[in-house]
Amino acid sequence: MMVVIYILMKDIPYTLKTLAIEFNKPYEKVKLSMKVLIKLQMIELTEDKFYVVKNWTKYQNVDALEKQRIETNRRVAKHRAKKKLEEEKKKNLKNQND
Repeated sequence: MMVVIYILMKDIPYTLKTLAIEFNKPYEKVKLSMKVLIKLQMIELTEDKFYVVKNWTKYQNVDALEKQRIETNRRVAKHRAKKKLEEEKKKNLKNQND
């Protein structure tokens, strides 16, 4: 049996029913999959009956994600500045030709 679980959002808890709906899988299949993941100590069932990934940061490369976010912000800012400069040059050229 192949067990696949997707983490949709870090801070949003999911019940078996919501997982079955999200994955478009039968409830019983999701229930069995979760039992396997609990046995493997990969997830746990909270007192509120929500499933959470144990050691979330262990499975997510938080530092790399943050670095990627910073690089993306920097790249977008650079691109916007370049576009703004190009627009200003066009505007100045148009004003000179008028």
